[in-house]
Amino acid sequence: MSGICGSCDFFRDGGTLARREEAHQMGEGLTCPQPVERGLWQSRHCVLVHRRPACLAPQARQPMVRGWEGAEYALVWDGALTNGPELRRELAEAGFPLDSHDDTETLLAACILWGVETPRRLRGSFAYAFWDGGSRRLLCCRDRLGGRSLFWTWVDGTFLFASQQRALFCFPGLAPRLSQDGLRQLLSLAPVPPPGIEMFEGIHLLPPASLLIFSPDGVSVHPYWALESRPHPDDYPTTAARVRQLADEAVRRELAGSPALGSFLSGSLSSSFVTAAAALAYTEDGRPPLDTWSLQRNGESSVRQVADAFHTRHRALECPLPSLVNCMEEEGEILEFPAMALSDAGLFFLCLQVSGTCHTVLTGTGGGCILGGSLWPEGEGGTFLPLPRSTALPLGRQIFDPGLWHSSGVEEHGRDHLSRLLDRCPTLDGESPREAQRRRESWLAFNWLLPALLARNERLGRASGLDLRSPLCDHLLVEYAWNIPWSMKTANGRPLQLLRAGTEDLLPQAVRDQAVLPRILAAESLYGQLVRARLARLLDDTNAPIRPLAEERALRRLLMEDGGAPVGSSIPKAHVMAYLVQLNRWMEAFHLSV
Repeated sequence: MSGICGSCDFFRDGGTLARREEAHQMGEGLTCPQPVERGLWQSRHCVLVHRRPACLAPQARQPMVRGWEGAEYALVWDGALTNGPELRRELAEAGFPLDSHDDTETLLAACILWGVETPRRLRGSFAYAFWDGGSRRLLCCRDRLGGRSLFWTWVDGTFLFASQQRALFCFPGLAPRLSQDGLRQLLSLAPVPPPGIEMFEGIHLLPPASLLIFSPDGVSVHPYWALESRPHPDDYPTTAARVRQLADEAVRRELAGSPALGSFLSGSLSSSFVTAAAALAYTEDGRPPLDTWSLQRNGESSVRQVADAFHTRHRALECPLPSLVNCMEEEGEILEFPAMALSDAGLFFLCLQVSGTCHTVLTGTGGGCILGGSLWPEGEGGTFLPLPRSTALPLGRQIFDPGLWHSSGVEEHGRDHLSRLLDRCPTLDGESPREAQRRRESWLAFNWLLPALLARNERLGRASGLDLRSPLCDHLLVEYAWNIPWSMKTANGRPLQLLRAGTEDLLPQAVRDQAVLPRILAAESLYGQLVRARLARLLDDTNAPIRPLAEERALRRLLMEDGGAPVGSSIPKAHVMAYLVQLNRWMEAFHLSV
């Protein structure tokens, strides 16, 4: 897991020591486990910076630079290409010689040869910045689903980019300032920002499947991929088989370029499939048994059945609840926004424990969003409630300062963003009202929930020195699954039914028949007690950044309430208190005040 950043300016000479030092300071702001391998390239107009853990397997040094037809080109990137061999064959056929089978050299050559058309040829999870010396422009790009992040901004005519926002704030004169949308997001208690929300003023997240071009003419952003709604031609058995085929292929592609790899086995259907497919491929290739890990008490029966059936080297790790709370508090800073419903301190703990023994880990992330496992709750008349925001808003109104709440326009903010997002959903003529509703629901899951889950994996993995990969987010599987009718995805009223049906010959029946696994944190009374103690300490600290935001009496009442959820809310109280603790830690980390 690498970190990248850099700057570009066509009206100020970038070849000075001052520009080099500016870029170096940004690089030092990238989260990267020690010891760190550092790289920097500088030209007249552009500076590129790369950071990666020195413990990772040897790779080509970055930034990588190459001269071609009288011009100089340079690349920094983070991610993994799952079609590297195919790209190298295409490049060879086009007469572009390569000195190695390294993906960095492959991507650089592809960018030189194909320019703005390169992203459409790539398969995998990536973010890159490419200096095009022939055309005097900087190209920045993210993969189709947003598996790797890339932020950008301006400072006095200088274009800056980074894989983490904190790196941007190491640039002289750029300080974090909470945006108005960011404030509304915090007050809404919603788990993650909607697409397009800028938590900090002037800091933009490049959307997934987008190519940014910076030239003397300015910045332009171009989408290069989008989902299209079409009639689904296949019957149910054919669809189940095709889903299995595409998912198998996606897992095997991840294995091909990763010699040291393991799998997180949570016990969910998605993680069970990914683990089983990887373990089977390991056996067929004559490799040693696949390494797998899980947290104890989390779907233990399913975990053990899969581990035993496929003879993985499995370790179930015990996570002491005090350690879990420590990870929870740290998580908001690492994610670069406070989270609640998506908070998964257990995942962070697992990453920290595994990082010393493995570099690349497969996960089942995205299976629910893509294959029909993420169902929003339905309201009266079959209408769906699109987000936890619906139940969180009244709670936020109780907790936060009333004047701040009403003046910020929190409720309108949520509705506006939701409406704009749903307006972009590609419709299908002739679809039944219920199928059309579920397509919109899937659109929300794909554009709101899935990017948040992938960002969580990326950032928690980077902080612990792991590269977490999600094979079920392969774009060919996503394209096929998008047009599968909801009635197929949830046949017999069961989520992820196609994955259940397609793995009859692979997974034990008990694993295929299981319900969705419950989260463990909200059910732990000791966890709630420990979180309550953290929040109580904040209320006793007059300098805590959260104090001006919150209504003290409401927080004291929250601390005194018994039961699983605050009055007027269905959200577990432990989640609410954890969110407030994370919020304070996040505000401290970025020196924010209201």
